[in-house]
Amino acid sequence: MMYYSIGPINLKTEIKLPASYNQFCANPPVDDRKSITLIEVREEPKTEDASKISEFSLMIVWKKDDGWIFESTDHNGFLTVSKDYSKGEFYCGHIGRTEEIISNDTNGWETLDSVAVLQPLLQAMLECRLIYEGFGILHSACVQLDSKAIAFSAPSGTGKSERASGFVKYLGASWISGDRPAVDPVCGKAFGVPWDGKEQIFVNESAPLLAITEIRRGGSVLVRKMTKKQKMQFLSTQMMIPMWDTELTRRVFIILQQMINNIPIYRLYCDISEQSIRQVYDILFKHPEKIRKARVDKTMKLKENFEVIEIAGDYMAVPTGENMARYGGSVVLNEVSAFLLNAMKNPVTEEELLELLLNEYEVNQEKAATDLKNILNTFENLKLIEE
Repeated sequence: MMYYSIGPINLKTEIKLPASYNQFCANPPVDDRKSITLIEVREEPKTEDASKISEFSLMIVWKKDDGWIFESTDHNGFLTVSKDYSKGEFYCGHIGRTEEIISNDTNGWETLDSVAVLQPLLQAMLECRLIYEGFGILHSACVQLDSKAIAFSAPSGTGKSERASGFVKYLGASWISGDRPAVDPVCGKAFGVPWDGKEQIFVNESAPLLAITEIRRGGSVLVRKMTKKQKMQFLSTQMMIPMWDTELTRRVFIILQQMINNIPIYRLYCDISEQSIRQVYDILFKHPEKIRKARVDKTMKLKENFEVIEIAGDYMAVPTGENMARYGGSVVLNEVSAFLLNAMKNPVTEEELLELLLNEYEVNQEKAATDLKNILNTFENLKLIEE
């Protein structure tokens, strides 16, 4: 029997787990009755007796009277889970897709690497159990420095990993998690976990959070406090919320409130240069008095079903999907307008757009501010943007 410790939970199993779990091996707990159990079964669960309620890229969720069935969408694998996510029964069957063959069993059937099948299903079970225990799962890159953790959070593609990597490269910080640390919202502590995104960072470490930061692109470094509403809007898009389970969803929003009350949450504008990274460190760790007050600004974004494209140096905003029937054709753009619309794929404020313009083009601030207002008015008249 093997034991693993992940934040507040202990897992015991005889099943071979992914190599990322090796760092989380632990001694048997004092009270083994509180451990989560994972066993392997030989009989495929019957989904005919369950209701299909959610489908994701890696798994399908079925609801039963006494719990859940997580089914792999790519393989013949199932994890039957108790209602409180404390017990899991794993079944991995055969497959006929030759590109995924790992070996042949004694019966001549083409079989899978069961560890690969188990990995996303077990992650879902353990993340749900962490939420059940009162922990949040935050989409962020998290590092520690000077015995304090910083979580860099933002939608995928915004650059949270690059900023966290900057802390590691330029300041000697160490990783806690590359993509989804567990967060204790009461004591404000971040924990590493044995699963990750593209960074594939698995570290059995924890540290109290100095701050959670919402990343915004910008040249000049600026750290700003957020209103309670801004914090809630931000965290609700970056937390793991198991929508198939109404009770756990309720718990997530309690956890959000606790995080807002107990952990500093800031909006961070910076690029990934060494100078910017050192300035961020100076403000957060040495001179918190430089953190700006919260402010409420109107945000704008490019409407859904629009794409900005470039063809031979010409730029156009092209309607797609439902917008094709609403708009007569494409909108021709100059380079600056195309730059701004691309920046507005995620919600931004006028202040943020001005900062981006000043960093991208050689223009004085007064002229840039005037030109920006005119361009935004044109966008609004053309119905390209929305609040």
